[in-house]
Amino acid sequence: MRTIDLRKKGEGCTDHPVVRLSKLLSSIERGESVKIIVFKEDIPAKALQLFLKSRGFRVLDLKDREGEVEAQVLKP
Repeated sequence: MRTIDLRKKGEGCTDHPVVRLSKLLSSIERGESVKIIVFKEDIPAKALQLFLKSRGFRVLDLKDREGEVEAQVLKP
């Protein structure tokens, strides 16, 4: 399973985790499962879940840990 770690931040607004995630989601193949890790302050758990569902992904597992959110998702 591939991991998308969005905890590293860049300088510009195009490096924001939401923008980076949006770009990376298009590279995921049908039937592929990936793990996404992000800081809660950048994308709260509920917002991440809604964002992924709106892009057609199924959220298999969502862990809201102290400071971080980890989601396992599937592109059906």
